[in-house]
Amino acid sequence: MKIHPYLNFTNPNIIKAKIFHPFNSHLSVNHNASIKIGDYYQGGLVFYVDHTGKHGLIAAPEDQSNQIQWYNGTYVSIRADSFGMGLSNTKKIILKSGKGYYAASVCQDLTIGDYNDWYLPSKNELQLMHQTIGHGASNELTNIGNFADAWYWSSTEGGLYLAWNQCFGKKGVEGNFGSKFYMGYVRAIRAF
Repeated sequence: MKIHPYLNFTNPNIIKAKIFHPFNSHLSVNHNASIKIGDYYQGGLVFYVDHTGKHGLIAAPEDQSNQIQWYNGTYVSIRADSFGMGLSNTKKIILKSGKGYYAASVCQDLTIGDYNDWYLPSKNELQLMHQTIGHGASNELTNIGNFADAWYWSSTEGGLYLAWNQCFGKKGVEGNFGSKFYMGYVRAIRAF
């Protein structure tokens, strides 16, 4: 199931793309320029570009919180961990959990410049962010996202009391289904 009408997640290894956005074609942008992982673009840092070179994912340039729970008083059943499921997961979490201050809500409430379509990444989107712009990235891109050596929430649940969180530490990728009551970090993402 496609979450965004212009996303196709068939090849996560592509790292170059031509700048294009169907809704912002009126902007004065050099459409022949390349955009690549690590570039600042449309409000954040690019961490994925699809096989068409036209669409991808962007991480907010800084954390939205460093002390926030996943849980907001309602148990949700969102187990989708696939690449491309973060937006759908976030919408479902917000629908079930309502107003409040929790991991999904701080992402949904985020506005950077003209961009207000941010969401909490799925498990696989969070892992890719670590591998491309976090401590797990290649030398020139190692932690250009300025991630803390801390645990970050995803939008993927593991049961009534658990959700996937991942350590963005220097020692490698660690992750587990932790208590939704744990105070963790949040980094929002959006699609272009």
